[in-house]
Amino acid sequence: MEEPCLSCRGHCCKVGFIVQVMPNEELFNDERYVHQAYDVPNGVPFHNMKSNGDGYTCIALGERGECTIWDKRPQVCREFDADGERCKALRKEYGRP
Repeated sequence: MEEPCLSCRGHCCKVGFIVQVMPNEELFNDERYVHQAYDVPNGVPFHNMKSNGDGYTCIALGERGECTIWDKRPQVCREFDADGERCKALRKEYGRP
């Protein structure tokens, strides 16, 4: 995981976002991290990342704030610009460095 993520301990992974995993992604059928929530109107299963049990924190977030599945994380996580404007806004809103 890159330093911007470790400095705030993965806060974006703790705010209850629903992270969808697409059928073409490596994690799609990995039941350790992903579950099928429901079928969307077009009949395609909606798979999303599990939480660690609190309903908010991604199951793949490690104790130090690192992503334990960094190399195979979902596309939406790859597209999130760590240390970008959305990241900085979340950090500011929740009092993170």
